[in-house]
Amino acid sequence: MGSNALGMWVQGPASGVADFRHPFQVSVSGNDCRVSRGLIIGNLPVEPTIGNSPISGRENEPRPLLKLNPSMVNSRGESWVCVDVGPDEDGLIGKEGTRWRVEVTQRDHPIVTVGGIGRAPLAMLLFGNGRPQVFQIAMFHLRYVTSQPTDGPRQHFFL
Repeated sequence: MGSNALGMWVQGPASGVADFRHPFQVSVSGNDCRVSRGLIIGNLPVEPTIGNSPISGRENEPRPLLKLNPSMVNSRGESWVCVDVGPDEDGLIGKEGTRWRVEVTQRDHPIVTVGGIGRAPLAMLLFGNGRPQVFQIAMFHLRYVTSQPTDGPRQHFFL
């Protein structure tokens, strides 16, 4: 058990098989992927999208599907379901009237090296015979912060 400026945490060994329901649970059927509802906490909480729909779906519509591309893998055969965050010019998300985005994507690498966006991996996918095996990364609602150094690209952090 411990605490820091962000709050408290508890950790311990899990006995047997534990059913750990949490936000951003990735499920795959064929080459279609769904992600359970989770929030990115910035200056305002934001639910990521797939396409133009929030990951929890809209009223009278099914939850959106992320179409997976089996050929999108890195040299180790990995593919990743990630949340990409593109903040506005002030480094904020959720602010009305500004240009920002928070979306679930498939990528061949779990981190990004350019300054324009931040990326947090939700699950690793290994494709065998064209079908993905999902390795979930346990995430709670992601706290997103950014800073702009006086020299160099914007820095993105998920806490």
